[in-house]
Amino acid sequence: MNKTKSLFLWVSIIAACLLIFSPVASTQSDNPKSTLGALPDPCLFPDPPSYCTPTEIPRDQRKGLVLGPASVVSRDAIMGDQDLRGPINRTTNLEIVNATGTGYVRLWVDMGVLQPSRSTTNAIRTTPLTKPLIESLDGQIIRARQHGLKIILTVNHNYPTWVVWYRGSTRPSGTCDDESNKIREICRRVPEDLDERSPWGKFVSFLVREYGFTKGKTDLSQPDYNRYVDFLEIVNEPNLTHRTRTKRTSGGRLVIALNVADMFETAQKIVRERNADLRDAGKLDAGATTIRLTGPATADTLRDGRLTNYQDFTEELLLALKRRNFAAGAGFVWSQHVYKDMEEQRNCAPGDEGCARTPHCHDYDTEQRALKALSKINSVAWVEKRLDDGVGGYRWSDGDGNPAIFLTEGGVRLDQVVNIYWCYLGLPQPVEPNSPGYAAFAQAVRAKMPEIKAWQAGLVESSFNKMSQGRLSKGVLLFTNYLAYTDPSYDTGMFDFTGPCGPSDNQGDWYDRASEKICTGENGTERPLFRKWKTLRTP
Repeated sequence: MNKTKSLFLWVSIIAACLLIFSPVASTQSDNPKSTLGALPDPCLFPDPPSYCTPTEIPRDQRKGLVLGPASVVSRDAIMGDQDLRGPINRTTNLEIVNATGTGYVRLWVDMGVLQPSRSTTNAIRTTPLTKPLIESLDGQIIRARQHGLKIILTVNHNYPTWVVWYRGSTRPSGTCDDESNKIREICRRVPEDLDERSPWGKFVSFLVREYGFTKGKTDLSQPDYNRYVDFLEIVNEPNLTHRTRTKRTSGGRLVIALNVADMFETAQKIVRERNADLRDAGKLDAGATTIRLTGPATADTLRDGRLTNYQDFTEELLLALKRRNFAAGAGFVWSQHVYKDMEEQRNCAPGDEGCARTPHCHDYDTEQRALKALSKINSVAWVEKRLDDGVGGYRWSDGDGNPAIFLTEGGVRLDQVVNIYWCYLGLPQPVEPNSPGYAAFAQAVRAKMPEIKAWQAGLVESSFNKMSQGRLSKGVLLFTNYLAYTDPSYDTGMFDFTGPCGPSDNQGDWYDRASEKICTGENGTERPLFRKWKTLRTP
């Protein structure tokens, strides 16, 4: 054995010992497939362990998997169900991605968590409260790159209390977590200042700097080797999750659309300035970009009231961008969410003659009509037409004259399978929790759970095929499913929740979060959707 190999062997042994006895590393190890923190990754040594070599499988670059934000917002969730490297002692999310030939993975970052009190972005990597969370994100990004995955990093819809205030109002205090460990409503309010000098703009600059591409990040000897993503999604479901001071201005303009237009303009400016700096320093080739942008990740809801109709929001945003003379170009891709499209099987494009809506059970239709939330029009087809035809003369273009769309979230919730298709499943009509007939209804749902999960897989397959080929697929570059291991409060996953399960547990929250739960599965059991996702391929 030569001296170089001997040296690396001793370094590996010392690193392994440190990993075993270090309390920080022990909370972040990857069963034992990775290390995090300041310790060197064994996969970066010469003659790395066999598990470091990615499995060579064909990846579909129009198919993506979205994980939940838990592992980058809670230290307790690191290496858990929503961590790319977890969950421990089970089939990991990365193995699920590999087994299904998925090409993209979507991860999260949260300003409200990483800057909970007034601070600069420099503190994110050094403060004990946030250091493990940013390193958890680092570890997942590096592991994804090692396996040839493309990555979208999405800014979650929570803002620190010290940022979300308006002139003339009282500045809120404290963190975003309330006493019941839920996000405070104030943290959903959009900051008033959104330019590059604002706290929000500086946070976006931090993300572009930390996770944008440079030539050095392909150098194995550099500490930030492989720590970069392909896309930064700068906002998430603003028409559903974000709050603003007023719904409309005195002139009638939609405030949230104006906010998002500001975000688009600021993020694009930050990326362009970063590109220029990197090129001047010889760290980026001419014509290349350090990171591409996507947004606005619009929720495809039609409900009125607290939520903003996706059609109203899209048109108002396009008009706001027109007033700013905003040009998307090849560095900016439009994004959209499609839960309702998938669950309700919206299969008609604007202008379709005689297109029939997928039949639902009568009571669901009656309820949705009362909410003005029932439609046969596929939201992706509607949005694509507005981007292509133009709103007020403004067209969104990817630089080649074509609208490009990422479907960055979508899925079929088990509760919605029951609510929409109960009559086809042979179930009784759904009843409210705690009503006289609820116990019998819950028992019937549990008995039909295998069929319900099979319907979930079938609905996802139908949507995937419609939106990846044919008349509803124009402009669609990416189709995603939300979650591999399911979340009990948003049950769209390919595997059951890994915890214990019972009729009153907080798993499989299929009907009403505030009331008795119906269990939809336990202990990480594989669902038909996983087997179906393996077979789905785009043309």
